Amino acid sequence: MKQVFVTKKALTTSLFLLLLSPDIYALRLTGVVTTNAEYSNNIDLKSTEKIEDLKQTASLNVGLREDRKNFQANANFNLRADHYYKGTFSDETSLTTGFGLFNFDMIESFLTWKTSFSRTEVLTDSADKNTPDNRTHRNILSTGPAILYKMSRTSNLDLSAKYINVKNSDEDTFDPEHVNGDIRYTYKINRATRLSVNTNYESVIDGDGDEEYKQYQIGVSLWREVAYGMLQFDYGRTRLVPENENNIDTNVFDVSFIRKQFLLHDIKVRYKQNVRSSSIGFIAPSVSEDGEIIIEDGELGITYGSENFVIRRKQFSFSANRYVSNYNYVVKGLWQQDESSSRVSSMGLNERSRGGSVRVEKQLSPSLVAGFEYSFQLKNFASRPSIGKDKINTYRFDTSYNITSGFSIDGYVGFDARSNVSDQSREYEEIATGFGLKWNLF
Repeated sequence: MKQVFVTKKALTTSLFLLLLSPDIYALRLTGVVTTNAEYSNNIDLKSTEKIEDLKQTASLNVGLREDRKNFQANANFNLRADHYYKGTFSDETSLTTGFGLFNFDMIESFLTWKTSFSRTEVLTDSADKNTPDNRTHRNILSTGPAILYKMSRTSNLDLSAKYINVKNSDEDTFDPEHVNGDIRYTYKINRATRLSVNTNYESVIDGDGDEEYKQYQIGVSLWREVAYGMLQFDYGRTRLVPENENNIDTNVFDVSFIRKQFLLHDIKVRYKQNVRSSSIGFIAPSVSEDGEIIIEDGELGITYGSENFVIRRKQFSFSANRYVSNYNYVVKGLWQQDESSSRVSSMGLNERSRGGSVRVEKQLSPSLVAGFEYSFQLKNFASRPSIGKDKINTYRFDTSYNITSGFSIDGYVGFDARSNVSDQSREYEEIATGFGLKWNLF
């Protein structure tokens, strides 16, 4: 049975927040309660001997924001309880996701102490099914000082240092401690263009010999505002120094282009190439310019069990959407490759995936929206040839109706199928349907 991975402190905090008025202490507080009933004819995604079950989920999502002169806070968490009526999986109450960012100005406009916390769901094994038995949680705490020195009206020098602590709910997964230092010089060329140069150092300070490494990086970044959009180009060079292996040099890229009304569509194109430890992963919640917490689209993170890889990820993503009368459609594409550029384990890693999705929505009335979505994904586990290649197709019809401004109902019917030519035991089909209620408390 899986252990409940939620602290009494988190539960006490959530109850305390609910008792607060949204205006007390200048807080902007939001609270959403949802409950969903979902039926599946193959709840554990097996190729044979399918098991039907009904899953009941209740969740509470609480967010808070505060922006004072010397203190800024932005936090969001989701508390969820799952119940399986036929007992296919164990009932569980847990803090499934969360993100918090807290900044305290020690010297106004110069020295700030920054602390962040994130909690995300991750897969124990990327090749296994996305079921509760293969999901775990990852907590990342980061804290340290940051200095902003304004050299002139057009240039800044940023210096920061932080301690990073990672905890995975899976007891077999490596939990490292990191230290990180960053220096960045930014020059504003004009109102639409910024150029920056940075250097970064990171080291694992708590590991079992082979699990420790150092990482050095130097890079340059160009950001430019264009008509109805923006262009960003980041390039860096990273040197990885494992404890008992040869040094590895690799390039780091982050190129993105966002444009509204380009050939009548709003488009986003991005290519990323980065190096990270598998114990930390690539999922990193962030805050948008208007202060909203965002998590990029994509599949769950991966722990890779007890193995600690240093992963080089290449990823290309594309999306385009358009509103036409009462219709809205979105087209997305993704290509991704993960490989171990360095490892502290007995096996390597090489996994590739690509896929896409199409979603169409229609506004049937001011309160009623109906939609259809199709997606597919191709996965190639090259480092584990016995698994072969998976192909996953998903079809889904859904609808949502706003009864009032703060209360809505929704429902869906979906069909999933996974095929595999090399290993038919990995194949499955699932028909699922669900119904839910959503209530905005404040």
